[in-house]
Amino acid sequence: MALMYTPHPAQSRLTAFVPSSLVRAAQNDVAIKFSEFLEMRRVVEQMADDLQAARPDLIPFFATGGIPFMIPAMHALYNRNDYGLVDGRHFHMFPGLSWDGELDGVNSEAYFAREFGSLIAGATHEDGSVHIWTMDPTFTGNAIRKLLTALHRTFQELLTPRPKTSVSLLAVIDASRAHRKPKEDSIPLQSAFGTFYLKKPAEFSPAGDLNDRQPIRFARNGGDDLFDLTVEYRVVTTIPTEDRYELIGAIAKKETLGVAPNHQVGRLTVEYDNGYSESGSGGNGIGSNVLSYLGKTEDLLPWRQWLKVAALPPLGEDERESYEETKALSHAGLRMFELLRAPTEEALEGLLEQRGLLEGVEIYCLKRHALHQFKENGGVPPTGFRDKLLRKVLASARADTRAVADALDLFRVCRLDKASGEPRQQSEQELLEWWNTQLGRD
Repeated sequence: MALMYTPHPAQSRLTAFVPSSLVRAAQNDVAIKFSEFLEMRRVVEQMADDLQAARPDLIPFFATGGIPFMIPAMHALYNRNDYGLVDGRHFHMFPGLSWDGELDGVNSEAYFAREFGSLIAGATHEDGSVHIWTMDPTFTGNAIRKLLTALHRTFQELLTPRPKTSVSLLAVIDASRAHRKPKEDSIPLQSAFGTFYLKKPAEFSPAGDLNDRQPIRFARNGGDDLFDLTVEYRVVTTIPTEDRYELIGAIAKKETLGVAPNHQVGRLTVEYDNGYSESGSGGNGIGSNVLSYLGKTEDLLPWRQWLKVAALPPLGEDERESYEETKALSHAGLRMFELLRAPTEEALEGLLEQRGLLEGVEIYCLKRHALHQFKENGGVPPTGFRDKLLRKVLASARADTRAVADALDLFRVCRLDKASGEPRQQSEQELLEWWNTQLGRD
């Protein structure tokens, strides 16, 4: 399958992930604040606008921090039918420049200079010009410092005539982690969040004061500029994907300068400032879903629905009990979706391995699986329902009386030979204790 970008090294491909079942989703609930997620999506949207306006020749970005911005930006461009920018020739993913490992005996900076240098030679126009657009998230400014150092080295080591180059650099600043006190060799950045002090890019200085979302020219202090450089800083409240590989489905293999997919089956819970929250699990891993959502416009689902919930008045104390009951029903429906669409074998294995007691809806789904197999097999009791699992059901039903009826039905269909001796005219609780004497202890 063709990629919208070229990975460096070539094996660092981030493939999509479609889980065979969502049985284990309930055990991996990942929360994200809607306001932060929306803010990040709008940065991605603005990036797509900038890229369409600039039409750069090369767009390098760096794992893993750049992945949740650049991959969604590619999706946004694709959805706008701008296929020329996502043909695999413009976007190039490289290892993080701060990684300490080596590949073929070279470190990350040397690897970038070698690889990106060859790309520059191939992308230079007949008039000798080339336009580079790049970005990186940061909170101290150190990532931008390393990026500019690596770019300068790349042009120093070019094996071909040096092109007339313009570089546009976007630095996304995490306000929650940025420095608010002046430090040696720092430069102030004015923003709606206040003043932040960023590490001054090595050997580079701005032509004026730094202000949020205002591009400014940077130049080499010694006058030895190898390219024209414009930097724009965009401050966001926080970067929710930073250091959270489960939200992007990728991990850094820093020792070998590689990137590998790391997908997790789970739920994404969106938490709103007004007290509401909602959870969902879908046909992809958490990371795949997050990257896909970030590349969508707000008139599409799920954003359209999320924005409606976010616009609701704050949840009052008198409403909270009713809301929690409604949310519990919603979670029960979600759990049914996760379990009933799964193959029976995976549902049994997943629930057996699940920590703690089972929920009532999980026992109900086990009964549905058992009855389905019973009918499919022409009245033969279903296989795979081990006594260990049935005993877990029994313990769960003891703790939740609402689940007793479903538990008894499950025992009867799975242990048909025992069901014929079930005593009559006894309460459900008494029958539950009778089954306790009948189930094995494997």
